[in-house]
Parts: sequence; structure tokens; C-alpha cells
Amino acid sequence: MRVLPRMMTTALLMMMMMILALSATPTKAENLYDVVWDGTLTAIWQAGDYQPLYQSRMILVSSTPNPGLGGMAPSPLNLDFSSDKQFRFTLSAPEGQAFRIVPPALPLGAVFEFEKALKVSVGSAGVVPGAIFPGTVDSIQFGGLQGSAPPVLNSSFDYGSASFNPAIGPQFEQVVTFGLSAPLTFTSLMMTFTAPLEMTLSTTATPYVVIEASTTGFFDWEAGHGLAPPDPGVWVSLVAVPEIDPASAGSVMTLVLGALGLAECRVRRRPLS
Repeated sequence: MRVLPRMMTTALLMMMMMILALSATPTKAENLYDVVWDGTLTAIWQAGDYQPLYQSRMILVSSTPNPGLGGMAPSPLNLDFSSDKQFRFTLSAPEGQAFRIVPPALPLGAVFEFEKALKVSVGSAGVVPGAIFPGTVDSIQFGGLQGSAPPVLNSSFDYGSASFNPAIGPQFEQVVTFGLSAPLTFTSLMMTFTAPLEMTLSTTATPYVVIEASTTGFFDWEAGHGLAPPDPGVWVSLVAVPEIDPASAGSVMTLVLGALGLAECRVRRRPLS
């Protein structure tokens, strides 16, 4: 009879699908902050004549403490760390769209580039030196990623006893910076953190948020006869979600199908009793 082997195959399929579902489930967190970027972008180019520093900044999101930056305004925070220390932040593109970042090449006359990065800073206010209690960065996940995941240059989650505005008291800030070296497309970025035990902050205030991609370096203005290098223009945008590359996708599903195929093969080779 083949009923039992088929039941075993079905059970194996269900088990593997459960593993897939669990691996895709984010860490539970009661303190959630989600930002869907609507494409509002402020491009800032700085490279004055006879000044050796150049900087191109693509501001996606910034809050009212940074009114000169521009980008999309973030929604208010609604967080309470008195009992739950988990915090999850998600940056997403609108449905059917994706973030597209194409880092510009070195500008004409550039002699040294010391940063090309995507920086995500979210908190209740900027933390200043004082009594600072560090939390942990638990996970960083890109959704719908096309291309290699950018390296994390630095990451932190800090709870401070002071802020840039002493009147508002203790605050927190998380900062994650990614290095950019090649074109990158993704639909979402999700990061989870654990606050320190000392953090019991509860807030519904406007957040302190800066999400930007930037490239910074030096150029030789003498070689350029005192002229600044040209503006690289806009290099961050929203695009239609690209089709999944079959050469790089489905590795887990391939594992599932392979396991099922092996089980079925063993079932067929069993002699009938």
C-alpha cells in the first residue's frame, strides 16, 4: 500500500512550509514604527568654488528638528517601553514599487571619497553625551532585494539621560549606516532592536528622523582651475518592482522541492509488502 508513504510526503511538505513561514515572520514587537516613503526627495549638492569638499545628499525623510533638510515628513511616534523593550522600524516603498539607489561615480576632479552611504536614524530626539545606556541591534533585513546586501558600517541603539533639548528629558536614538558601492533595489528595510532595561520611555511625540543617502569626498580645485565638480543629480528614486531573478531566487523552495523529491524517490524504491 502507498497510503502511508504519501502521508509521510504530505507531512514533510507541511513541515517545510511551516519552516518557511517561521523564517519569514519578523521578531515580535509591540513598539512598531512604519514609514512608507512616498517618493518626496530633496537633493542637496554642496561643492563651492575653491572649496575642496563635495557632498551629494538625497534626503528621503526628515523631521521637524531638521527643517532645512526636506524630504518626506514622518508620522508621530507612539511607543511605550515601560514593559516591552522590543522596537521594530520598517521603511517601505509603496505597493508595487521599490527603492532604487544608483551611487554616482566619482565626480570630475575628485581625489578622495571617504563616504558613500545610506543612513537611517530614528528616535524620539538626538541623544547627547551624558548617561547613555546601549540597547542591541537584533536584526536587519532587506525585502525584495535585487543586488548584494550593502554592508553595515555601524549600528547602535542608545537611551540617553539628556538630549539636545534639556527640557524634554531622556530620549532614545537608533542609527544604522550602510555602505553603498553598487546599484541597489529593494522594497523594504526592517530593523529590530532591544532597548536597555533602564529605558522606560513612553512617547507620542514627533520623531527625530533622518533617512538619507549621501556621498562625500574631496576634489582638487586647482586641477579644475578653481571650478567645482558637476552636480551628479538625483540618484535615489522609486521604480516599479523588478521581476525576481530566477538565478538568485527560490533557494529555500529548491531545498523543499529537493527534499520532497528525495522522499518520493525513496518511497518508490520501497518494495511492496
